[in-house]
Amino acid sequence: MTECELELIRENARRAIKDKDYKLALKNYCELADQDVPDAILMCGVIHENDWDETLTDLDVAFGYYRKLAIKWNADSGYLGCVRIILAKKDVAERDKALDYCRKLIKGEEKRYGYLTMGRV
Repeated sequence: MTECELELIRENARRAIKDKDYKLALKNYCELADQDVPDAILMCGVIHENDWDETLTDLDVAFGYYRKLAIKWNADSGYLGCVRIILAKKDVAERDKALDYCRKLIKGEEKRYGYLTMGRV
């Protein structure tokens, strides 16, 4: 896909968010995520995590997007998203994994969020 095509899809996704058409936004962001566009992967996670449209909420899917973002790009937003999902699911068995994500956050630019979320874990 060309950069111009990616930008057109990105603009359509932004417009859909503005219009609160989250299904269309997700469709567009997923197209971009399939092309390994980091901000689109983040938005796929955000849309699945939040209760903007009850039919789209899926914490497991959101976790998958955040994890991909964290692993592939070492992105703070990916680590933070993973911790938020673990906390939202109240998954005590994943506590150590959540702490590992927090430790990675502390090493990045978003260290304050790493400390805050570590406290929550």
